[in-house]
Amino acid sequence: MAVIEFARKAGFTIAEIKLLFHGFRKSAPASARWRQLARKKYGEMDLLIARLKNMQILLKKSMRCDCTKLDDCGRILLLHRGLTPRAANPGLFRPKRKPSELHS
Repeated sequence: MAVIEFARKAGFTIAEIKLLFHGFRKSAPASARWRQLARKKYGEMDLLIARLKNMQILLKKSMRCDCTKLDDCGRILLLHRGLTPRAANPGLFRPKRKPSELHS
């Protein structure tokens, strides 16, 4: 069926396609069904795109890694999150200070 193929290509799951056919009043027009499900899917895709962009950033940072030990590689994630290891205790972390805060 063309509708199912279209829905799958648009990223809908089998459960969502089932809702398209059986999750509405029988009198609900196809346009209302598509609109409701598409809005939800569109929002999910925005979150997924943001997550994928974040993953790309982390992967780019990992490609610049020059660590000799895997234990040191956690710095990549910490620096990405704006954290830096404490000099006194490498197991604890604190937010990075902005240059303007260094003299306060």
